[in-house]
Amino acid sequence: MRHDFLKFLRCPPAAAYAVMLLLAAALPFLFPGVSRCDDAATITSDRMKILSKGEVNDFLGHVKLVHVGLTINSDEMKADERTGDTSARGDIYIFYSTGAAVTHVWGDDAKYNRGTGRGLVTGHVRVKRELTPGTTDVINMTCDELEIFDSGARLHAIKNVRIFKPDTDAFGSEAFYEHKSDELLLTGSPAKIKRTDGKTISEYSGDKVHVNINTGTITITGRVKTKVILE
Repeated sequence: MRHDFLKFLRCPPAAAYAVMLLLAAALPFLFPGVSRCDDAATITSDRMKILSKGEVNDFLGHVKLVHVGLTINSDEMKADERTGDTSARGDIYIFYSTGAAVTHVWGDDAKYNRGTGRGLVTGHVRVKRELTPGTTDVINMTCDELEIFDSGARLHAIKNVRIFKPDTDAFGSEAFYEHKSDELLLTGSPAKIKRTDGKTISEYSGDKVHVNINTGTITITGRVKTKVILE
């Protein structure tokens, strides 16, 4: 093993550099739990306490964490420099923006890891998705818990999910939203949509409700049932 390594050191610089690039590219596949480099995260606050010999930082008052396209605001935040874990409490407000659509999230508590880009929001969770600030094209959602993936690019709503916009309400046990495709998947036993048009109320249900927000197309699959009520 030592002999092979010495041969590598003696090889031409260009060849050695190429091998090093190849190893760097293969690292995430050889060791899935290892990240090559995390995007920098910044935290601002009114006060800060350094704990555990500098390995844990406690932030107090008007705390703001910015990472990739995600911003987390809270009253308190604790960040572990060793693990990348961050926990936030009190008046949680999260903002995510990339491309056309933006998402706002409110809750009581939040956890986030800057290495994996995953997080969890709990306590009176409310979500609002809009194309641009102040637009009328708005979708609101409430749920018990909200999982965050890819630093906000994907969301997973859990338990007692309600999605609503003018004249339309949807209900389910889980919902999945992806910013890039601007698509929403609602699941349940069953998942339901209720639409009001004047004096006509239309109800649709099934195992899965797929919504393409760009086109407004709704696809319902699995034990589909429809009901129309005339008032």
